[in-house]
Amino acid sequence: MSEYFEDKDFDINDLNKISLLGNEFDNCTFNNIDLSSIDFSDSKFTECKFLECNLSNSKLYRTSFRDITFMGCKMMGLLFDTINPLLFKVEFDNCNLANSSFFEIDLTKCKLIGCDLSNVDFSSSDLTQIKFKDCNLFDATFENTILDKTDFFNTQNVIINLDKNKVKGAVFNQNNLRGLLQQYDIIMK
Repeated sequence: MSEYFEDKDFDINDLNKISLLGNEFDNCTFNNIDLSSIDFSDSKFTECKFLECNLSNSKLYRTSFRDITFMGCKMMGLLFDTINPLLFKVEFDNCNLANSSFFEIDLTKCKLIGCDLSNVDFSSSDLTQIKFKDCNLFDATFENTILDKTDFFNTQNVIINLDKNKVKGAVFNQNNLRGLLQQYDIIMK
């Protein structure tokens, strides 16, 4: 039987009393909690905040995230491609999302600020109008990705094959040029 929680602030002491599996959370805050390897399957989160939490390697099967803010969270190895994509809307601020997957996920207008996105798979995703601000994209995968009007201006380690992605109106800085021309095997001095 699922439970409904509204306008509640959770800390580590509360998690011993509830399950995050299959429950619904509306306008709740999760503060400084180790949620690593927790099963969030079939849960629904609406207008919630995760602050300084560790969600690494958690299971997100059919989990709903609607208007969610993650701030200062460790979120390594998450498979966002298993979530419920309906009304998916999130913001990431100073989060570590290394080794996560957004395969085929619509992240249109999502905000990613100061995030480590090393080895993240964005293949076949829609990243239209995303602003990557002060992010690290080391070894991130972009293939068949929609990057129209995406802002990479203040981002490091951008390597994108322009022939395998849609990049109309995308914004890059001069430091990104090497990563955009890498597939052409040319020498830049």
